[in-house]
Amino acid sequence: MEDMDWQTQSYESELNKLGKFLSRDPDGPIQNAEALDGFIAALICCPDLIGPNEYMPVLLNIGSNNKITHFANDQEAGQFSGFVAEHWHRVHQQLNDEEDYVPLVQVDEDGKFHANDWANGFMEGTELRREIWDEFLKNEEVRDFMLPIWTLAYENHENPKMRACKEPLTDQERRELYLAAGYCVLEINKYFSKQRNRYPETSEAFTRSDRKIGRNAPCSCGSGKKFKQCCGRRSILN
Repeated sequence: MEDMDWQTQSYESELNKLGKFLSRDPDGPIQNAEALDGFIAALICCPDLIGPNEYMPVLLNIGSNNKITHFANDQEAGQFSGFVAEHWHRVHQQLNDEEDYVPLVQVDEDGKFHANDWANGFMEGTELRREIWDEFLKNEEVRDFMLPIWTLAYENHENPKMRACKEPLTDQERRELYLAAGYCVLEINKYFSKQRNRYPETSEAFTRSDRKIGRNAPCSCGSGKKFKQCCGRRSILN
C-alpha cells in the first residue's frame, strides 16, 4: 500500500509539472493536464495511429515560426516528452485493458470539477483525423456517443446556439455527463477497434518506459534523427 501511495503522489506531481509546461503558452489549444487527457483519449480511439510527429506540434502550439516557448533547456523538453509518454500509456491501458475509463478532471478551489477542458481536449484530438470522425458521425448507430462530450465542450460556447443546454448545468447533471463521457469513450474505442485493420500499421506512438530522452537517443518525434539534432536543438527550444 505504501508503494502505491508513493506512486500516486509521484504521478500527481508529474501531472502538475505537465500542466505547468502546457500553461506557458496562453494561446495553446491544450493548456492543462485535463485537456491533455481528453486529447490523448481521442488519439487512442482513432483507428489510424497518430504519432508524436503529428500531435506534439499541437501540444506545443508550433506555428509557422516553428518556435517552442515551453522549455528553458533540453532537460525540460525531455522531461515533458517522458511525462506525455507515461500518460499516453495510462490512458491506453484504461481504454484497452480495463473495464472503466475515468476522464482526468481538475477540481477548483471549491472542490468542484467542470470537465469542459477535458471535452475540448477530446474535440481537439479529433481534428487530427477529421475525415475519420466525420465518417463516424454519419453512422446513426454510434454518433450519439459524442453527445455528452459535445455538451461539455460547448457548454460555455460564445455562440449560444452551439450550447446543448440552455440553462447552467447542475452538479448532478455535470456528474452524469462526466460519467457518460467516460462510458462513451470506451464505446467509441470499441467501435473503432474493429476498423484498425483498414489502416497500415506504423510504429507505436510510444515504446519507451523511462522518462528522459538521452541526447544521442532517437528523437521521439519520429524523424529518425538524434534528439540533440532534432527537438533537442536549442535553436528550436528557444
